Order: sequence, then structure tokens, then C-alpha cells
Amino acid sequence: MVFLNGLAIPAPDRRGIPIRDDCFLVVFNANDEPITFTLPEEEYGAEWYIEVDTAMRPEAATHAGSMAGDPGTAASTVVEASTVLEPETEFSVAPRSIVVLRSPCGPEE
Repeated sequence: MVFLNGLAIPAPDRRGIPIRDDCFLVVFNANDEPITFTLPEEEYGAEWYIEVDTAMRPEAATHAGSMAGDPGTAASTVVEASTVLEPETEFSVAPRSIVVLRSPCGPEE
């Protein structure tokens, strides 16, 4: 798992204003079986949204324990990509896939 901190971008924009963006987690599973990961604590992000899951339809993702049978399909608990995941939530990543999660850490609109 890799954390990309949108609040720690060192270079300012062309006007010298600090750049702030959302934070991202990129989760890799190169194993041939599902692996359960745990989201980091709240200081890394108060809420997380699934943006990309290479093992599934773009509009769906799964929580821990819901992967069974074919690794490319959701078995029981399907969570829409717009569902908010809380810090320290466990989730399963399908075999040989990548999940990208986003936490809105940047400026409020």
C-alpha cells in the first residue's frame, strides 16, 4: 500500500500559492489469492472513496470477506464506488489487482 499525501506537495503553483490536493492510497495485490488490507487511521484521511478497482466493474467494489470463487466478481457484499469507507476499515483486494482510494484532503469547494 502506498499513501500519496496531497497536503504535502512541496512546490507551489506558478503564483507561489501552496498546492493542496486530495490524498490517495494505492493498494497492490500481486498474490494469487485475495489479501485483506486495513485503511490507515483518521490522521491520513477522515473518509475514503474507491476510485479504481482493476478486478471489478468500475461502479462496484467489495469489503473484506466478500470475495469468493472467481476473483473478478463480487460474491455477496457489493459496495458502490461512492460508498464512504471509514479509517481503519478492513477491505479485501482481489488477486493480481490494484485498488486506488481517494480521501478528500484538499481545499473545500
